Amino acid sequence: MQKADMILSILSKKPIEFKVNRIYRQLFNLDFYYGVIDEIIKRNAFKMYIIKEDVDINKLVEDIIFKLKTERYKPIDLRCIINNKYIYLLKSTDISRFKEDALLNMYIDEGAIEDYILQKVLKQVLDNIYISNLNKYEFFKILDKKEVVISYLKSIRHIYYYKVVKINLNNMFHVKQMETLKGIINFKIDDGRFNVLIDLFIKSNYLRFYEIVKSDDLYYMYMDKDNHLSASFYKLYFLKIRDIVEELINSKKVNVSTVCYYDEALLMIRPGGDVKGFLQDLNYRLKEFKYINIEEYELKDSNNIEFFNYNIRFRNKESFTKILVSSKVMNASIHNFKKENRPSYIGKRINLKREDIISLYTLEIDYMYEYYKYAEDVNYKMRRFRYYHKNSMISTIALKENISIRAVKDRYIKGYKVSHQEGYNEEDKTPYLNKRLKVQKI
Repeated sequence: MQKADMILSILSKKPIEFKVNRIYRQLFNLDFYYGVIDEIIKRNAFKMYIIKEDVDINKLVEDIIFKLKTERYKPIDLRCIINNKYIYLLKSTDISRFKEDALLNMYIDEGAIEDYILQKVLKQVLDNIYISNLNKYEFFKILDKKEVVISYLKSIRHIYYYKVVKINLNNMFHVKQMETLKGIINFKIDDGRFNVLIDLFIKSNYLRFYEIVKSDDLYYMYMDKDNHLSASFYKLYFLKIRDIVEELINSKKVNVSTVCYYDEALLMIRPGGDVKGFLQDLNYRLKEFKYINIEEYELKDSNNIEFFNYNIRFRNKESFTKILVSSKVMNASIHNFKKENRPSYIGKRINLKREDIISLYTLEIDYMYEYYKYAEDVNYKMRRFRYYHKNSMISTIALKENISIRAVKDRYIKGYKVSHQEGYNEEDKTPYLNKRLKVQKI
């Protein structure tokens, strides 16, 4: 039995025109699954699952392979898994599960751990067949770490650029779009059983992963999206877009730099060559992608472009790009914690224990700071969010315990500030009330 790493290495070195066949049988290779399990077994969620359910890992892997061999594997619909996330969160007595690995916990809670493992194996295979070619050229970068994107954008001397085109793929779920994805996959993979399996995951809403989780902005921002098969599906579309951009660069003699992150891309165009013709042809060629969203910006005195929930500010009078918190996302997030422009309780949290209510709110504020830690205005923009969010927490506790807001502040908030009052230990104090964040420098 060949090692999975060796097989993946061979696949990654094949030329782009090479047709891969008999790849489905590689899914019977135990080493693929043990490699994934070696990665996730380090996480507390998976450790707890194995102990609680008395799981035999060898049996778990054998069951997956048996279903594949008999062609009976069918993944659970991803929409069901994600839509039930709060049900299990609110039943849980350990709110930290929401923080540690939300995605893995959802799969475990829905009895879909086999899907989680197999989708990671499929992601490895697709990434090594296709994605290894995506960063081949300097003009087109597919990045999967936020800090790398920030560093790339901050290094841009945007005074040298004339136009910026933003492409967003998040709404392109037309049936013809799925056929486009299948066409991209079939171009390199000549294996009917493998393609049918991928089709089953697409039909189980794996292509719509971002659309579903984006209905909850807070949850979307801190979910580890690149750890999911859907991230590879989006990158396959970028592979197609890269081919179009490369062809137009050569024909129109323009200078273009492109950066892609998850479901968005920025094309930065320098003066020179047939820029007008490039933009016209680009819009025409991209029409084959149904519901793709294309926005064009001319870099004048000031431009703000929203990209991966940050505001990217281009100003000709400044040397480098500014990275700011997105006011749009911040306002949408605040909306979850207010009613009629006043902080409001969240009804579905009232049944939680008081300690868990505080823990959940604390996790949310921590993640907002964590997500925007690279923004230059994070502390300024977070003031308004903290006001609504903190007072929503206080209102929720007040309603739960049927006491006034003033009583909540007197009874709990002061106690959390001083560790020796009312018997609170240092561990019981919430960091929510006075935690501040210094902007992370890159």
